[in-house]
Amino acid sequence: MKSRLLLGVCLSALLLGGVLVVALPRLTASPHLDTVDASADSLAKKYNSPSGLCPWRNPATDLKAFFPTATTSKEEFLTLSRHTGEIEKQLHRKVTGEETGLQIHRVYQGSTPIGVVVARRVKGEYGAIEIVVASDTQNRVVGIKIQRHREPEKTAALLKNPDFLKFFEGKTVQSEWNCHCEQVEISPKSIKSIDAVQGGVHTVMVLLSVQDIWKKA
Repeated sequence: MKSRLLLGVCLSALLLGGVLVVALPRLTASPHLDTVDASADSLAKKYNSPSGLCPWRNPATDLKAFFPTATTSKEEFLTLSRHTGEIEKQLHRKVTGEETGLQIHRVYQGSTPIGVVVARRVKGEYGAIEIVVASDTQNRVVGIKIQRHREPEKTAALLKNPDFLKFFEGKTVQSEWNCHCEQVEISPKSIKSIDAVQGGVHTVMVLLSVQDIWKKA
């Protein structure tokens, strides 16, 4: 009887020892914490990425500038995946993921549609450049605005130059899209950002023109 009792105590002690061997390191170890890369480069990539939806930051002011008779605007998202072939044909390149959809703001005078506004990010030399493009119901550029950028002073001056901005007025997808116009002297250091804006506006106009969006207005 005593032998069985002793054997039971020994087995219990061995079992308890095994549990402690497994559990003790976990109980005494420092808690595991997930780390987050909060470096300047990481944050810049996250918040200045050209992909993703770009907000229209000053609708009231921009609406008056682009469409003086406008009374209201309505946000809408267009799904363009079925037009991929036509988009690639007009852009002469492969379509990116964000180009299979487009967030637009239809503009109305009363109940009559008079145009559309699109805000879009492009990748400049020093980070994201946010552009606002206004188009009429004939798919012609009414005007553009640079709403945010991180470019140095000389490039910023070009992006805000009235002659440069005016270059886009009246443009359609069939127009000449070479922004190196004679009225604006463009330095070599600014070419990448200027070309990014030009390409961004042209892309917006292509995305707007691949389907008749005014049938849904």
